[in-house]
Amino acid sequence: MRLSRWALPVAILAATACGGPGARPGVRVLLLGIEALDPDLVAEGTARGALPAFARLAREGASGRLRSSTVLLRPVVWATIATGRDPRDHGVEDFAVTDPVTRSIVPVNDAMRRAEAVWEILARRGLRTEAFSWPPGGRPAPDGVPAALARWREDRPDLLAVFTDPLAGAEYGSDGRALEEALRRADRIVGRAREALGAHAVLLVVSGYGVRHGAARPRRAADPHRRTVAEWHRPEGILLAVGEGVRKGAIPPGAEAVDIAPTVLGLLGHPKVRGMPGRFLTEVFAARPPEGTLPSGDERRRRRILEGLGVKDPDAWPSLEALPALAYPGSALTVADPENLAAYWLSRDDTKEALRAVRAALRERPESPTVHFLAGELLQRYRRHREAAREFREAVRLDPGFLAAWLRLARARKVLRHPGEAVG
Repeated sequence: MRLSRWALPVAILAATACGGPGARPGVRVLLLGIEALDPDLVAEGTARGALPAFARLAREGASGRLRSSTVLLRPVVWATIATGRDPRDHGVEDFAVTDPVTRSIVPVNDAMRRAEAVWEILARRGLRTEAFSWPPGGRPAPDGVPAALARWREDRPDLLAVFTDPLAGAEYGSDGRALEEALRRADRIVGRAREALGAHAVLLVVSGYGVRHGAARPRRAADPHRRTVAEWHRPEGILLAVGEGVRKGAIPPGAEAVDIAPTVLGLLGHPKVRGMPGRFLTEVFAARPPEGTLPSGDERRRRRILEGLGVKDPDAWPSLEALPALAYPGSALTVADPENLAAYWLSRDDTKEALRAVRAALRERPESPTVHFLAGELLQRYRRHREAAREFREAVRLDPGFLAAWLRLARARKVLRHPGEAVG
């Protein structure tokens, strides 16, 4: 299925979320987040000639350290980078929270984030933005970066943000060779992003924290899904910038995780949002952001989430277990993958959330007959029966024994022959 088929419903959703058409910025921004990328390990690998892509970015652009002053847990730091806000404002403070209604432990997910991410802010201003796998709530997929870079080249969004974890726990182990190979994987990802960048664009490679290594390694084993992992993290990550208007050289000390969102906004021609403690990194870029501040859209975002859950009282909040739980690979916490999410939202007749989930599932699992079946069901609810029939045909091509898909295909064909009849 070509993702362009979703243009009509996506455009409707975007028009609902945005404040109106905005002026096109002079550059585009590709924001690549890499988990636990330690600046010392990258510097060592670069000096040995083992990380040519990192060396190229340092040579062509600006490079330095990025500091985080929050608790060094994945969902907390990456929510800070995405929103430009401290945890007390964005509300993500751990891997999981206690549901106030049921008292059970619920994995933190994107719906629990109280502040808008930079891509949501810019979409509200009329810019075209996309985000892939960004914590909390996004699961890194093996093909996530290639898929994102394809969208960058083909759809040409103003901002594309993608998170990846090529180290995949190697930074916590004792096998030095595994860590070196993981760093080479990260280098290859950075190289692909640099090759895909194109003209009139800026690539930002960020990591909110590094990892303790050598003699500084903690004695206690790290559990990547619990607070013990914070003992292995150190508050210095990495920041690399290359592209139009980037000043070449070392980035002076002082860049912080809360500075990334204001910098992205400024590069795309917008001031920071009121309440953001960070700043535009003027020492790195020739551009200057507009003066003033933007109003916050946090309350509007909260209301959209509640509406999506069917909550009519704007001052109410449902049990957190009503929110689909998105945890991390290998976590003991419940993981809702894109297929399950799509089925969940379809069962609630929430076509907006189902649309997002189906699109994510199609990107991650284009060869899954179940995903195409769910796409067909969703398209039927939009009364796009011809496209629904194509999805059901693809489902039975992938799995000729998929009886439900055969039945749906027959009903879709019947509607196409007799448009006045409804699909049951």
